[in-house]
Amino acid sequence: MKRWRKAHPDGNMCAMEDLNPYAAPTAEVLVTDADTSRVRYDHLRTESHLKALGWVLLMLGILSLFFSWMIQRIQWREFGLEPGLDVIPWYDWATIGMYFVAGLGLIRLMKIAGLLTMILSAVWLITNALSLPQSLVGITIHAFILRFQFQKQTRFIFSESYQTTLRQTPEIKSGMEPWGILAIILLLLILIIPAWIEFH
Repeated sequence: MKRWRKAHPDGNMCAMEDLNPYAAPTAEVLVTDADTSRVRYDHLRTESHLKALGWVLLMLGILSLFFSWMIQRIQWREFGLEPGLDVIPWYDWATIGMYFVAGLGLIRLMKIAGLLTMILSAVWLITNALSLPQSLVGITIHAFILRFQFQKQTRFIFSESYQTTLRQTPEIKSGMEPWGILAIILLLLILIIPAWIEFH
C-alpha cells in the first residue's frame, strides 16, 4: 500500500512522518547505533592490548629518563659535580618525549600514536640488531610490538571509521590487559631497585 505524500514548499515530495515533529525515531537509527556498539565490543580486547602497551611505553620513558640521568651522574661524579636534568643529551630527551607521546596516545587510542609506536619499535629493532647477541631480548620485544601493530585488528583501531566509532560511543570503556599490569610492576622494580641502591 502506497503511503500518502505531501508536497514540500520547495517542490519536493516528502513523507508525512517527516513533517510530524512528534513522530517516533525510525528503526534505522536504532539499528545503526546497535551496529556501532557491536563494533566496539568486538574490538575491546584489541583496545585493551593497545592501552597496556601505552602504559608500558610510558614506563619505558620514565626508565629512559632515570637511567640517562644516572649515566650522567656517574660520569660527572669524577668531577665532583651534581648532575641535573640539563645534562641529559638532546637525543635522549627526544626519545623520552616520543615514548611519552606514543604512550599517552595509545592509552587514548589516537591514530598518530600507532604510527609513532611503529617508528620507535623499528628504530630500536635496528639499534638492538647492531648489538647482538646481548640485545636479543630487546629485539624480541620490539619485533612482537611491530607484529602487533601490523595486525589487521590493530590497524582497524587506527582507521578513520573506527576513530569515528570511538567518538560515537564514549560510554563504552575498555580496560587494560593483565600482562600490562605485570609488565608495569616489573618495570617499577627495575626502576626502584637501582634507585634504592644508588641513594641508600
